[in-house]
Amino acid sequence: PSLSRARKSCRKGNIVVNRGPLVTNSETGKVEFDQETCFKGRVIDRVYPGDVIGIQYRLHGGYYPGFDTHKPPFEVPVVYEDDHFAIVNKPAGIVCYSQRD
Repeated sequence: PSLSRARKSCRKGNIVVNRGPLVTNSETGKVEFDQETCFKGRVIDRVYPGDVIGIQYRLHGGYYPGFDTHKPPFEVPVVYEDDHFAIVNKPAGIVCYSQRD
């Protein structure tokens, strides 16, 4: 871990800062970040005693926790499917890349 790698992680939005203690989920009993006091960390943010710093990892096309995948509202016909790749007939005008902040 280096300072330049930490800055790069902040620019990419991978660092999360939680102001105050973590909360316990009533359903699972696990300790997790509070969505109300959690924000994306930046290089210029100050860290205070009691803050919790987390790193988000990409899983299944989104960030964990709280990622969601939705089925498209239209049918995407599969032309060819293999164990390694698939060819689909995507309708024109549909974006096929993710939005970046």
